[in-house]
Amino acid sequence: KLSQTDQVLVVIGPYSSAECEVTFPVANMLKIPIITQAGAAPGLAEKNRPWAFRNVMTLNKTIEPAFAKWVQIYKIKTIAKIYESTDFLNTTEATLILPPLLKKYDVREVSTQTFAKRDINFAAQVTAMKAANPDGIWLSAIYEEGANIAREIRRQRMTQPIIAGVGVTGSSYTRLGGEATEGTVEPSNFWSGNPDPMVQEFVKKWSTAFKGQMPPHYTVNLYEIVYMLKHVIETSGVTNDPKNLDMDRERIRNGLAEIKDFPGMGERITIGPDGDAIKNSYILQVKNGNWVRID
Repeated sequence: KLSQTDQVLVVIGPYSSAECEVTFPVANMLKIPIITQAGAAPGLAEKNRPWAFRNVMTLNKTIEPAFAKWVQIYKIKTIAKIYESTDFLNTTEATLILPPLLKKYDVREVSTQTFAKRDINFAAQVTAMKAANPDGIWLSAIYEEGANIAREIRRQRMTQPIIAGVGVTGSSYTRLGGEATEGTVEPSNFWSGNPDPMVQEFVKKWSTAFKGQMPPHYTVNLYEIVYMLKHVIETSGVTNDPKNLDMDRERIRNGLAEIKDFPGMGERITIGPDGDAIKNSYILQVKNGNWVRID
C-alpha cells in the first residue's frame, strides 16, 4: 500500500526482526528503499540488497563486547539462560547469538528456561535456575517481562549477576524492576550519559516529554534515520514529482548506501555494503537506577 497506493519515496521501519523478515523482501521486490531502526537479527538487510537498510548494529556485533566484559568482570564459568521463546529477537539472541559466545569464552550453560509473551509468573523458571547454581544469568526479554524476571530472581535470593539482551534498553526496565535491576549489564547503540551537547539536548527533551524516562537506543536510531533521509533527499536531487517516483527512490537508495561518517547522536554512522549501520556499541550497567557506561 505504501509503495503502490500512497507512492511514498521511502519506508521507515518496521520495528522488529520478525517484521523485517516479511517486509524487506517485499520492499526489495517493489524497488522501494526501506530502513529499520531496530530489526537487528543478522543478515536481514544483506539478504535483501540493494533496497533494504538498517540503522542498527546486528546482534552479534552488539552483544559480544558486553558479554566478554561481563564474563571478565564476574569471572563467569557457568550461566543459566532464560528467554522469551515466542519472540524472534529474544529467540535469536538466546539460541543463535549466545551459543557461539559461550564456546568462545569457555562458559557452560547449566540451565535453560523459556517463557511466553505476557507471562507474569516466573517462579518456576527461576526456581529451576536457582537449583542449577550458575555463576551468572542471561536474560533475553522485552523490558516489562525482563523487569518482572529480575524481581523474581532477587525475590528468590539469587545474587548472581545478570546480563540482558537489547530488549531491556531504556529506563522502563529499571523503573519497573527497581532495585532488582541493579547491576544488570546490557549492550546498546546509545548512551544517554554521553556528554556530547547534541545528545544531552535530545535526552533533556525526551526526558521532559516522557516524565523523566531515558530514550531507548531504538528511538535514537529512528531519530537519526529521519536526519539521514533529510540529508539524502537534499543532496541527491530528489524531485518529489510523481512522474519521477522510480528515479527518486533510486536516488534515495543510492544516497543511503553512500552514507559515511554521518553525524549521529554522539557518534559517526556509516552504512556498510550489507546495508547495515556501522556505529558504536556501548556496554551499560544499571547503577543507582541509571544505565551508566562501564567500558
